[in-house]
Amino acid sequence: MIKFVESTPWWFLIVLYITTLVIGVFIGAPIMIEAYDLTMSIEVKRLFVLMPLIRIHYLLPLLIIAAFGLKLVRDRNNKLLTKVFILASVVLTPCIFYGLHASYIYDLTGA
Repeated sequence: MIKFVESTPWWFLIVLYITTLVIGVFIGAPIMIEAYDLTMSIEVKRLFVLMPLIRIHYLLPLLIIAAFGLKLVRDRNNKLLTKVFILASVVLTPCIFYGLHASYIYDLTGA
């Protein structure tokens, strides 16, 4: 476990966390506002920013799985596969995180 922590690319975890915030605010919130016909767009955007901060215990396992996957992919020494994995992780991690919490966010808005 210590070797895994020492060899984890921390830049990758930071990029995943930041893209989770960006995708949530600029893509997820407008989609949710339109899908559920919510009138409180500011509150929904705030919730999409706060969800990764408040529910870090749900996001952290996704980040660790992605980091572990990147470590496995990098060990194969295939640059194209590594780039594809990074791109897929950047897109799928926020989608999975916010997808699991969409109903919770909907309940918090009181709609």
